[in-house]
Amino acid sequence: MDRFYRRALDLGPNPEALAHWAVGRLSRDGVLTDLDVVCAAPDPSNEALFEHWRLCLLLRDFAAARAALERGPERLTTQWVDCPRTLLLGILDDVTGNKDAAKREFETARAILEADVAKHGDDSRLHAALGHALAGLDRRDDALREGRLATELLPISRDSIVGSERVLDRLFIELRVGAIDDALKSVEEYLSNPSQLSMRALALDPRLDTVKNDPRFQALKKRFATP
Repeated sequence: MDRFYRRALDLGPNPEALAHWAVGRLSRDGVLTDLDVVCAAPDPSNEALFEHWRLCLLLRDFAAARAALERGPERLTTQWVDCPRTLLLGILDDVTGNKDAAKREFETARAILEADVAKHGDDSRLHAALGHALAGLDRRDDALREGRLATELLPISRDSIVGSERVLDRLFIELRVGAIDDALKSVEEYLSNPSQLSMRALALDPRLDTVKNDPRFQALKKRFATP
């Protein structure tokens, strides 16, 4: 993998390639490469920005994650996600305990996303994003419904790569609203299929701290451990 990414970078600056490379290295080796390059890349693409945000979240460098978002566009639209920046800021504030700010950001994102879903009801990205916003607002049943709908609209059987991202969204929604049994089943489903994150990388996400000592999660860590 490294050889092909190196070749892509040799052809010219490519923040998206760097971001995917860094995620891959983190999943495979448990170490990060070129994060500073990704962070400093001029005018990063939406996809590079989202991947950098995710990398910073996994590394718990919340200040860097916020800085990346604040220099980016108001909305991130890629094959993986379609959401207002306020949603990702809300997740950051939520995991760092700034609950009042998180509620405001989730509410702003909810209003935008509900209008989007009304126009584009078949877009799994929008339903997943709305599920995150509703979960942040403690609207448990509504959030779970949107998370399930996102995976139904784009199941792994139809798209093994982007479909797995929807399972990951559902997992984090379930964790946020306390549906732990469902969340652990989602961890198993995500890692049993082609996925961008290995268990090594996934377990770094602060949103999984609520289950890190659960014997069922520990069993999954052993089962899906990277050699």
